[in-house]
Amino acid sequence: MLFLSKFIASGFFSGFFPIAPGTAGSIAYLAIWILLLPKQMCFNSILILFLILIGFITTRYLLKNEDFSKYKKPEDPSFIVIDEWIGMAIAVLPIVSLNYVLIGIAFIFFRIFDASKVFPVNRAENLHGANGIILDDIVAGIMSGVLVLICQYAFF
Repeated sequence: MLFLSKFIASGFFSGFFPIAPGTAGSIAYLAIWILLLPKQMCFNSILILFLILIGFITTRYLLKNEDFSKYKKPEDPSFIVIDEWIGMAIAVLPIVSLNYVLIGIAFIFFRIFDASKVFPVNRAENLHGANGIILDDIVAGIMSGVLVLICQYAFF
């Protein structure tokens, strides 16, 4: 169960990338989304709910059963990137056609909000355990998705 939880929580091991694992996890999700997933809002909405559920389960399991003292932030280990997958899924949800400019905008907004921890992302991050790990990315994803929606209607 530990291996499966690490596999899922690390975004199919993309979170073990040695440099900027959160960015690597976000890119890994986008690659899969672009190549494999149908661009149907209903399907993608169900996928987001599934990712949130499996993200909470695997993150809570790892936090309970693994020693993270060797990590710079043991309360939010860097290899756990399922939260980035969730946030990116929310950020690209408004994109209705394969538009690489909008996908790039979603990626940039999401990474800026996630890394800078602007309000209200910082409030969500302060929650304890899996809640803080996942909810800050959900908030960053929602903020990014709203801006993507605005850009989509304003420019495309």
